[in-house]
Amino acid sequence: MLRMRVYRLAVPLTVMGLDVWALLTIGAGTLMSLQYWQDRVPAILTLPLAALSGFALSKVIGFIRYLFPGRALMHVLAWLTQGDRYRVMRDLCSYPLIVPREDRFLVRPSRKPVKRARRPAVPGAPVQAIKAPISAPEGG
Repeated sequence: MLRMRVYRLAVPLTVMGLDVWALLTIGAGTLMSLQYWQDRVPAILTLPLAALSGFALSKVIGFIRYLFPGRALMHVLAWLTQGDRYRVMRDLCSYPLIVPREDRFLVRPSRKPVKRARRPAVPGAPVQAIKAPISAPEGG
């Protein structure tokens, strides 16, 4: 039997069950929210509210990571922000358009249809072609 290799999907280093990214998120969120809470609440509540803000930020980021596992979020952002790759230019090789007989009415003709000759009313009579009258040249 072949042995199946199992890859580690997370960093093995954790502190109280939190990964390194979670610890950095909580620390950055706490430091940024200290200034915000310092002006709005009494001094004794500043640090606990900043710590709760950092923890809430880590939960939000954890939920986003749950929705977009791995580098899926970066792939989605790259896909949304990429430019158009289509360039307007001549076709390198053109293929004839073949339309089935039952769908010919869907295609607009590219030129005027050819006028057909009139059939004689009497069988055996000569066929007369439809011609536009030729006008005489002017100025002569």
